[in-house]
Amino acid sequence: MSNVSDPEIQRIRQGLTDLGDAIYQLSRTEAPTPEINNRSLTGDAIHGGKITAFQSVGIRDDSSRLVVVIDDDGIVTDNIDVETIVGDTTVSGDLTVQGSITATRLHVNEITADIRQERTSSLEYTDDVYHKGLVWRTPNGSKQFALKANPDRLWSDLPLDVHRDSYYGIDNVSVLTMNELGPTVTRSSLTQVGVLQNLAIEGNMNIDEYVFWNSDFMRFGIGTETPNGTFGIVQDDAEFIIDMTLKVERQRSEHIQLQT
Repeated sequence: MSNVSDPEIQRIRQGLTDLGDAIYQLSRTEAPTPEINNRSLTGDAIHGGKITAFQSVGIRDDSSRLVVVIDDDGIVTDNIDVETIVGDTTVSGDLTVQGSITATRLHVNEITADIRQERTSSLEYTDDVYHKGLVWRTPNGSKQFALKANPDRLWSDLPLDVHRDSYYGIDNVSVLTMNELGPTVTRSSLTQVGVLQNLAIEGNMNIDEYVFWNSDFMRFGIGTETPNGTFGIVQDDAEFIIDMTLKVERQRSEHIQLQT
């Protein structure tokens, strides 16, 4: 140490003091973040290989197996879970829906169904309603139950067959059952009937233009429509008359003659 002069020792001490101060200042200063001038990664830097757990602002890859294949024909995948499909969409091929479909408007060229139909409103025809209704098309032609005009009516080219215990009604009143006419049916143009039981007739009666009952004069005629008594039978030019009124008048006339 005898070869080191006091001034040199003094400089060494001062250097060590300055080094200590510099280390102290560095320990109190936050280390700067290194600047990376270019963080972009182009496709030229990736070719082949596999990227796992990929994530970006709009994409997250959590799959553990191959799920999506992209080729020149498009995207191939097994399942798609999506809330909304935006824009016009065309399905080329069969579409199977295991659920319900809600549509504002549905247009089909042909529909085949074997289902139960549930509606919340009646089936309505608003434009050109005539000749519309139910149509059954068969190889031998069509059968229909539709609305016709002039006058407006329901028309069918098939017979209507109801259950034996049912009836045809008007205004909730039965007018025809399997074996009787309803009580409101009071007029008819029947031309042939079977055996009648408990027949009651009100008004005039005409049987085959040969037997007559005139309710205005209360007279019954056979072979004549205008008998000369209460009961009259006409054959050829002779008339057989039964009339109690005429008998009483004849007896009265004979009694007067006897008195005179």
